Amino acid sequence: PEAGGVSFETLLEAILDFAKLNIVGLDVNELSPPYDLSGASTALACKIIRELLLAIN
Repeated sequence: PEAGGVSFETLLEAILDFAKLNIVGLDVNELSPPYDLSGASTALACKIIRELLLAIN
């Protein structure tokens, strides 16, 4: 999450568009839970992974 950044809803729309492609894998980069003191970035990464897996299933 970034102040003034892309909202989860906007990102979800993009994820659903990506799901139309032939996706065969995904990576989560630049996430470091020890530095995510509030847990917000980790929670968002988990939501994104969940939505991608549901969309490409």
